[in-house]
Amino acid sequence: MRIVVTETGTALGHSLVTQLSRSHDIVEFNGDALDPTACAEALANADAVVDLRPVASVDAAPDPGSLGDPQSWKAAGVHIEHLSRGTYVLMRAAVEAGASRFILGSTLRHLEGYDPNFSVGESWRPRPDVDDPAGLGAYLAEETARQLALVEPLAVLCLRFATISTGQNPVTGDEVHVDDAVQACVHAIEAPLAIS
Repeated sequence: MRIVVTETGTALGHSLVTQLSRSHDIVEFNGDALDPTACAEALANADAVVDLRPVASVDAAPDPGSLGDPQSWKAAGVHIEHLSRGTYVLMRAAVEAGASRFILGSTLRHLEGYDPNFSVGESWRPRPDVDDPAGLGAYLAEETARQLALVEPLAVLCLRFATISTGQNPVTGDEVHVDDAVQACVHAIEAPLAIS
């Protein structure tokens, strides 16, 4: 299977490429997701795409505490556009390439608005903080993917991760170990698709 993976410079991206390259043809795409030509070239003949930009962006987003500054608002807008429109461009390229599935690595950050004592499940609606560019951008990427999945012949799977941990210490309730995140991605790629 030919699989395109974004954000391969991150711990999750690097580990995923290492794992997948044992049995698949991997293309690393760290280019501009807003560039349709670059996306089309990278995704040519792809069977699947793993887009880790939303989960990787958590550390790269502008600090919500600095949004009083006009430059920070501009940076936040660029960040959100990169995630939402970038998802659109990547998914359109995946459809044109004939890919069968698109895995979007996202974050649990936009579910932090719920009481921590609640047992939040898949059916709970995200409540992104509009002053948090990372959470809002990831949420808008998910919504973009969800809407395109309704009209395009592409299976879309969204994996929401807690903070990715790479250490040897046991993970806390707010973390997921990178190896577990890799296994989630591998299962999303290799699991049979249900036809409905």
